[in-house]
Amino acid sequence: MNLLILATLFIISIFTGMYGTLIGGGALIMVPLLMFFGLSPQTAIGTSKFRSIVATSVGTYNFAKHKLIDYKVGLMMVASLVSGTAIGSSVVISLNEELVKKSIAVFTLIILVFIIFRKDVGMVEKKVEITAKSWIIASIIIFFIGIYAGFFGGGYGAIMSYVLLFIFGKTFLQSAGTRKIPGIASDIVAFAIFAINGFFHFTYGLTILVGSSIGAFIGSLYAPKIGNRMIKYGFIIIVFIMAIRLLL
Repeated sequence: MNLLILATLFIISIFTGMYGTLIGGGALIMVPLLMFFGLSPQTAIGTSKFRSIVATSVGTYNFAKHKLIDYKVGLMMVASLVSGTAIGSSVVISLNEELVKKSIAVFTLIILVFIIFRKDVGMVEKKVEITAKSWIIASIIIFFIGIYAGFFGGGYGAIMSYVLLFIFGKTFLQSAGTRKIPGIASDIVAFAIFAINGFFHFTYGLTILVGSSIGAFIGSLYAPKIGNRMIKYGFIIIVFIMAIRLLL
């Protein structure tokens, strides 16, 4: 095993863990990086899911400590996201991944423009009346996000933030914390499906798991100090890069 490869994976995974826990999109870097080092697309995705389970769990601790998680909303999102994830992971080979990626990229850019010009979005929590209609709409959207999360997942956390920002009135910090509840469940289901089918590299997975966990802990620890405004700027930059990357 090439130690330089492991060192590279470890260092990069620290940084992806830091911004991934706040904004999302860690898989957009980790999956291509793992493929660059010789893994097949399916094995790269499965291996990335492995590190995401623990990294997301580690990041959740500090968000919970600072009361930045809405457990009611997070837990009610689990069923929709996991259902979609199970489908996406199971049919990863047959789905037209490129079409879905490009559709999500276009949608993301449109919403991003709205966020840029609506300066109040995600800055202060809004008291939103959660009706049956809003739950149904959110559940449908999250289900399709889950499908994408299952067969690739790059940036799905950032896309989930849109639901939390616009439907549930959360701030960027609250969105980052709340989405981790369904995110952990989704990653466990996806990883199980990939691993059962042999799409997992243990050594690479363990390396990026440790690095991402360190990064996630650091990122979540300083999240309240960073604040909604800085996270919003980071969100705009990372999501824009994510969308362009998906289009190319």
